[in-house]
Amino acid sequence: MILNGLGFVSRMLYLYSGYFEDKPVPQLLGNKTTPNHMDDNVLVRTLDKLFSLVVTDLFTKIAIQAISKLGINVKALHLDSTSFHVDGEYTSAIEQEEVRIQLVSGYSRDHRPDLNQVLLQLMTTSQSNLSLYMQAVDGNRNDKTVFCEIVAEHLKSFKEALDNRYFIGDSALYTEKTMQIFDKEQNLFITRVPMQINEAKTVIANVQQETMVDVGEGYKATQHILNYGNVKQRWVVVFSKAAYEKECHTLQKNFLKGSEKETREFLKIQKQEFKCASDVRKYLDKFLEKQKYIDVVDVKIIPVEKRNKAGRPKENEVIDIVGYRIEGFLVFQIEKKRKLEKQKGYFLLATNDLDSTTCPPREVLALYKAQQSVERGFRFLKSPDFLISSFFLKNKNV
Repeated sequence: MILNGLGFVSRMLYLYSGYFEDKPVPQLLGNKTTPNHMDDNVLVRTLDKLFSLVVTDLFTKIAIQAISKLGINVKALHLDSTSFHVDGEYTSAIEQEEVRIQLVSGYSRDHRPDLNQVLLQLMTTSQSNLSLYMQAVDGNRNDKTVFCEIVAEHLKSFKEALDNRYFIGDSALYTEKTMQIFDKEQNLFITRVPMQINEAKTVIANVQQETMVDVGEGYKATQHILNYGNVKQRWVVVFSKAAYEKECHTLQKNFLKGSEKETREFLKIQKQEFKCASDVRKYLDKFLEKQKYIDVVDVKIIPVEKRNKAGRPKENEVIDIVGYRIEGFLVFQIEKKRKLEKQKGYFLLATNDLDSTTCPPREVLALYKAQQSVERGFRFLKSPDFLISSFFLKNKNV
């Protein structure tokens, strides 16, 4: 079944016995076993047995034994998640005394928000990229909550079994509750700091690139010691030249597209008529508060005049003012764009390893970049060559 799932063999269930006809089945599975025994009934009963044993726990036990047999020294564990969309008609009710994951809508990494999904949590080792832990959860579960549950439940056992030094994850791992668990268990972590945190914004805004140290491969870094979430930790500020160029290119495109849109909106406003001058000013102020890319200078409020009589106006004839409109010159917020460019290319890594001698910024960055081992696992699982990259449920009662 593993060979079939990995794509090395492609056989229907009822043809499985034929696959074993030229294999040394007695040596592999026992002297009394024959190819005829390896039919679809045996496979289904095996799957039922695996389900009853809790597949996640069984997988972890097998993985830990494999790591021990291979003599792999595990320095760090990497945790991440992805989503698999589901095609087909179905319901997702929980049957009595049987736990099922819920196939529901959620944040889609597959870029298919129109379809329901299931989430997969995956943990790998940094040195060998071996999968250590996999768990399927409801399609609408929040990564921050699930990661915290995994850390709370398995952190101590992984530490005892593997003696790993670091636990690494993306920004979903960076919550006060999760960090406090790491601190209590005296386990080191490395994770990305979410940029929504005010302290993170302040650090990035105040960083001086000329004081940063070159750590190779187009990266520069500096560090700060602080206390966040009642956990003393070290924040490593990293500048990436490649990320800077990419983000500035995106910023330029956004400014061009956004300024064109806001210009069209202002041109429409210029054609509008307002009943009084104060209404014009209030409307313009509210409009400018919402604009990100343009500003209006030399604003003038022009009266809209109208004569009630046809023909040439007389010398002292009074002309009625029926409304007011706006005139002004558009300018682009170049200074704002420059300020935003200065903040591009930066990201923050947090660790409770305060010893910058044994684990300098260069090492913190290298360990975090090894997070790609989990992403490679996801790419494999979603590859067209992997036969269960998608779920197709035909029966609406499943």
